[in-house]
Order: sequence, then C-alpha cells, then structure tokens
Amino acid sequence: MLFAALWTSGCGPAPPASTAKLDEHGSTAATTNSQHAQPATHPPAVSATKDEARFVNVADGAGLTTVLYCGGLDKNHILESVGSGCAWIDFDEDGLLDLFLVNAWALDDSPRRVREKGRNALYRNAGQGRFEDVTAQAGVGGDDWGCGVCAADFDNDGHVDLYVTNFGPNRLYRNRGNGTFEEVAERAGVTTHGWSAGAAFFDADGDGWLDLYVVKYIDCTFDDVLRGERTTVWQSTAKVMAGPFGLRGGQDRFFHNNRDGTFSDTTDQVGMTDTAESYGLGVVASDLDGDGDVDVYVANDSNPNFLYRNDGHGTFTEIGGWSGAGVTADGRPQGSMGVD
Repeated sequence: MLFAALWTSGCGPAPPASTAKLDEHGSTAATTNSQHAQPATHPPAVSATKDEARFVNVADGAGLTTVLYCGGLDKNHILESVGSGCAWIDFDEDGLLDLFLVNAWALDDSPRRVREKGRNALYRNAGQGRFEDVTAQAGVGGDDWGCGVCAADFDNDGHVDLYVTNFGPNRLYRNRGNGTFEEVAERAGVTTHGWSAGAAFFDADGDGWLDLYVVKYIDCTFDDVLRGERTTVWQSTAKVMAGPFGLRGGQDRFFHNNRDGTFSDTTDQVGMTDTAESYGLGVVASDLDGDGDVDVYVANDSNPNFLYRNDGHGTFTEIGGWSGAGVTADGRPQGSMGVD
C-alpha cells in the first residue's frame, strides 16, 4: 500500500504560492494557493471518453527514474508494508511544480540484513514534461528510512521548506532560496526519534507562525524489524505480517514555533498528550467547526481517531469520541490511514 497521499495530505494548509504548473506546454496544469491545488484546466494528453479516465505511465520518459525501497519482498515486519510519501512543491519559485520523493531501505529476507539504503530524491521541473535530478546540488538526499514529507514555510522567509518523517530521527530541510537546503532538525528541536508517520504544519495559536504536529505509529527498534516474521495465518492458508495489535504505539508530538527558527515541544501544555499511545498514521489540520481557528484530525490504525478542537488560543480538547469522529456508526475503530 502506498501512503504518499496520506503523508502529504497531512501537511494541512499549504503555504501561499504563485500559480504553478507541471508542464509549461502540456496538458497537466494546476494552480496552488494557501489551501489546496485546483483541478487541471487543460485537456489530458491522452484522449478519453466522457465517462472514462485514462492514465499513461510517463515516469521514465520524464526522467523520474528513482527506485523506491520498502524493506524485503516477504514483508516480515509492519514497517515494510507502509511505503513512503512525496510532495509537489515549487522549491525554486519558477512557476513549475517540482517533485520530492521519500525513500526507505531495501532488506534481504534470508538472512535478514540491509541490502541497500535508498536516498530521497528531488526532481526539478525543467518544463515540457521533463525533470532533472537535483538531489545532490540541493542537499536533500538523506538516506534514512523515510515515511512521509510535509512542505511549508516554517520560518516565514517566503521559501517552501521540507519536513521528512522517518523511522529514526526526522529531518527538517530549510530552503535557502537559492536552490539549496540545509538540514536543521536538531537545531530547530524537531528531530523526535522513533517511527513518525504523518505530519502537519499549521498555525495553532494565530500568531502568524506555523506550528508542527507529528504523528507516531509503532514504538519499535530496527532489531525488532530484522527479527520480524510472518506468523499470523490468514484464512487457514497463508502466513501474513501481523497488524499493529500487540505492539506498543508511539506518542504523537506537538511543537510550538518560537518564531526564531526553533520549536518547543508543548504537547502536554496544549492538551494533545497521546495517553492511548495509538497507532497514528495521518493528520489533517483545518477549521473543522467553522469558528475561525485550526483544529486537528488524526487518523489512527485500529484505534479510535482523534479530533482536537482548538479553543481559539492554541490549546485543544480531544472530542473524537462524543463527536462521532473517532469510530464508525456502529462504534468500531477502523484501520484509518489516509485523511484529507
């Protein structure tokens, strides 16, 4: 399964940007604003009937050749089943949408060991449906076990930055505005170790600076991953990788923007303590009750989802249960993943 949509949609409102398009001459254009990308305004390159949508894989021809890894073929541990995210951003502000891809590692199954560490990739949109790999020049080719990415201007300098969630320390790539980035997660105080899945930048307290919510999934070590085995029998036939039940969940974190390039972990102070240690995967930030401040909805796997209502001052009350947003109509939690 691919969580690209999940972990990029979890960014919440996108930073303001000028009109951007995928192909300056072609058929796929989109306009981005402070909320969401708008539908394409040009006809598709491949003809289709009114009732038929057709897609053609043009990745190789476009120069998008990065191979993405996610563990071994046998998928013995749940980490190997989740995939990784991507983000469309105009990092060089030329009006064309560029592509950032999050990568993970390739594992051998027998014996269990790391075969190759994949690197993240940044492709600059060169126009006319072509992309060029500028990962090395831009300085964003981390080789962590990546999960998701969130794009936003966290330091209010007018340039879109990247926050990458990992199995391991997270990374914050600050856009210098000259086509390069610097990794500042430790200096900014948002490294947060463990297994982070989704993330959302949003202004919790209305001070004009973006704060950060990070969703945690499973609390485990890489040794646990290497020891993983498919032990659950499905319909008395095939052994499959076990779901999250029986594993300890991670604790989500909230970081307040200090307006000086750093953040403070104020999870407990703002009312977002994840005492349930739920299996979090996705998050979206929006004004869900129409009262003028930003609320937070967290998609949890096999646990009730969280709905944090903002009191207007940057503190929150979790109302997923009584609001009906935490479980289905019959009272059952679901394996919630993507949320937008």
